[in-house]
Amino acid sequence: MKQIEKVRYRELIYFTILTFIIFITHWKLLSFDVWQDDNALLFKIQHPYEQVGVFGAGELGLGAYRYVAYPYILLSNIFGINLSIFYLAGLVIHIATAAAVFFLSKVFIKKDELAFLSALLFAISYIGAESLIRLFNSIQTSLSILFILLTFFYFYLYKSKKFILYLICSLLFFFLSIEIGYVRMQYSLIPLLTFWLLYFLNFKKIFVSLITIAPFLGIYIYEYVLNADSRTNLIGTFARQLAMGNFEYLYSFFATIGYLFIPDIFLANIYNFSSTIADGNLIRLYVVEALIILIQLIALYLILWKKNRKYFQATGFSVLAWAVLHKIFFVNLYIGNLQGYQGVNLLAGFIGGIVIIYLVSYIRCLSPLNDLKKFLIFFLMWVFSNVAVYSIYLPFVPLETTSRYLTHSGPPFVLALGLIFYSFGKFLKVSYKYIFLAVILINILLSFFYIQNFYVNKMLPIKHFYLQLKTYVPSIEKNSIIFFEVADDSKSRQQFADFFSVGSMPDTTAIAVRYGLDRYDLQLTQSFNEFKKIVMDKPSVKTYAFYYGDGQLRNKTQDFINFSQKRKIWNVNNEFYIDSDTKVYENGTDIVNKTIKITCLPNVPVFPLELQFKAQARLWEEPDLKFPLAMVDELRARFVCKNYFDSDQLEKSYKAKESMSKISEKIDIKTVSEEKGFEQVNLADNSTDSVWRGGRGHWIENHNEEILIKFDDPVSLSAIEWYNAYADTTPTKYQIEMSPDGINWVITSSMDSSAKKESGWVTEHVGDVSISFIKFSIFDTYEHDSPAISEIRLIEPGIDKNLIGKEVTLLGNGYCFRDSISYMAIRNGNQFKLKDFKVTIITSDGVRDYFFYKSLDLVMGDNFNEYKIMLDLKGLSIKELRFGPSQFPSDMVIKDIEFVSTIGT
Repeated sequence: MKQIEKVRYRELIYFTILTFIIFITHWKLLSFDVWQDDNALLFKIQHPYEQVGVFGAGELGLGAYRYVAYPYILLSNIFGINLSIFYLAGLVIHIATAAAVFFLSKVFIKKDELAFLSALLFAISYIGAESLIRLFNSIQTSLSILFILLTFFYFYLYKSKKFILYLICSLLFFFLSIEIGYVRMQYSLIPLLTFWLLYFLNFKKIFVSLITIAPFLGIYIYEYVLNADSRTNLIGTFARQLAMGNFEYLYSFFATIGYLFIPDIFLANIYNFSSTIADGNLIRLYVVEALIILIQLIALYLILWKKNRKYFQATGFSVLAWAVLHKIFFVNLYIGNLQGYQGVNLLAGFIGGIVIIYLVSYIRCLSPLNDLKKFLIFFLMWVFSNVAVYSIYLPFVPLETTSRYLTHSGPPFVLALGLIFYSFGKFLKVSYKYIFLAVILINILLSFFYIQNFYVNKMLPIKHFYLQLKTYVPSIEKNSIIFFEVADDSKSRQQFADFFSVGSMPDTTAIAVRYGLDRYDLQLTQSFNEFKKIVMDKPSVKTYAFYYGDGQLRNKTQDFINFSQKRKIWNVNNEFYIDSDTKVYENGTDIVNKTIKITCLPNVPVFPLELQFKAQARLWEEPDLKFPLAMVDELRARFVCKNYFDSDQLEKSYKAKESMSKISEKIDIKTVSEEKGFEQVNLADNSTDSVWRGGRGHWIENHNEEILIKFDDPVSLSAIEWYNAYADTTPTKYQIEMSPDGINWVITSSMDSSAKKESGWVTEHVGDVSISFIKFSIFDTYEHDSPAISEIRLIEPGIDKNLIGKEVTLLGNGYCFRDSISYMAIRNGNQFKLKDFKVTIITSDGVRDYFFYKSLDLVMGDNFNEYKIMLDLKGLSIKELRFGPSQFPSDMVIKDIEFVSTIGT
């Protein structure tokens, strides 16, 4: 009895220390707000019986994310909507999960200190640290880990004591782990089968062995085979690609293993430090890898040579073989097929391969199949299976060490690491505790600073933003419209995305949960044109306008009201001149045009305006010039003409432009789905900067996307071109069909490949056909994510696609004339316009300046022509306006400059 009390007392001390350290490293969580998907979760908590996002209807919910909200709903019934309580609950369950790690280690290995150190390492581990900072994942992930740990805890007890109740408990917890953590437990079949093979398979009693595993398999088949979603098909795709020799599909697997064993922050610093040793990404990679191999071989020699030369030779040879394999297959394949490879990820993959070699070699060094060897195999298969599942889903996106997807690898990883430290200590006859404690200390520091940095960089801006919003607008009426203008810098836009990107629900959800509204009770927009249209259509609705930048929210509502009441014009009542200076060089004439700079501007509002002005542009007379001409910029940097003017090309280019314009007037494009901010209208807006992207939710569920193009009247086509927006979302399996009537379809182009294409135009030749409908069906992409296309353009027969837009190059900056004949042909022509004339708008937020560039075509001649440019000021005031330089032999006059409001009457 005293011995039992002593054990219980020691365990109490362990859990007290463990709890204390967890709260030391994670206490900041209790001050966290909600962000991104957590807004949808909070809305579900407030409206438990509604069909909300991915949670489904009812308190328990439906679908893959069932039960996620239920624990919080129970807590809210007691404590109300209390975020500190919600985060605390996540920590408490995380502590319970750490306790389960302790007891599983204890029942397996029967070493209390080792079990405690393993549990402590899991509790404060940097691996999967992201889970605890998201309410969406926190409790669900911890509960599913807790239940899978209890599954193996009772399964092992059943193996040892053959008490049927233990088997029933194991089955129950296995079912609960999958039922509650459905989206995280696909990997569970592999460790389950590994455990069964190691401890229960007995060919002499094969029937009993099969009876033991059968109910577990039944549960798994029911959950993941009979109710499989579209992502299950990715397993077949992954296997086929490997069978065809596309080994780059192992990119994510090896790199993620590397990030598991060496935290990403360390690998990034190691790789960056290598820049002091060598230049060039690839050379740096090879230098670092060579140093790593050298250090490892020296360590292997010191450790293994005198102990067992056979294992040193085998392991050393394997490490060197991996380096060669990595060079031949992986590096070359990544460069050839991935093209945009990243050195640090390749380094992580290299280390991941070496880690696997060492682990296999080390397991071979252990005694024949004893418990220690079995435990290590079981835990490592558990780790690798979880990584493999996400590598199949995201084969080209290595998971960072903190990724929530790796949290399930945490328990088996720390248990395997503990066994390795313990057994290696025995092998070398040294204490394992010191290195284990060092690893724990490193993880404490990494986790602590990760959470602190996350709080400062994410949570504080969120808290500050909504505090300011509440100050400006204590309450929001139903049907209100809110417009946010966001500064055009990456930091502000990322912060704004954290405030509102809800994922499975409208972005208005983030405001609705804080104002006690429904997500459909208000409208939210970042498009001023959309805001303007809504206000003009519904003038009586309550409107709010804000600008966010530099971490501050500014209320522009009253400015907008004043701005919209009456159409206003702000004038600049001066004329401005551009006179060209000429300097004759031995090889021709360099022409440098001055730039008009206007700083004395009226105090215009920060909302989008229309800039209007009149300009006269006249080409110089021929006697003033010498040929061939050469252009230089304002700083007199020399420009060499590579292609001289070709009047025939110019004429064909104008013809191509006219054809594209004619077809674009007839086109009607519809897509099955679209992602917020990546709408279908971007497919035909004559800009490759804007992007359409299929809705990711639709893609995950259906794994297909469709673009339907309809024409008012039949059109003749010879080719279709589409602009691949991102290399990672390259459509790899698709088909293009055409129809004269929308009923009878003919496949004119198709693709089924694993190749990755860089961003750019892709041409599909269709022959000369007359059609009224085009259907572009996409079934897969390079990274299996939803497709993204910037633009679609249709080529008529007789049009040279290579000359589309060429007139901009022919008549743009650095335009070159070989002789006076070509120059006079342009000067006397009727359709000549000065292309790509720059108008620069410089805005300021009071701290720094921002430059926005607009280009337009200036008509050349003696008359003044009127021009209009839309200015989206991004909530900033105009500091300076610049016209030019034109980079062309011309004189110019700019007058009647006006800023005109775009709303009001």
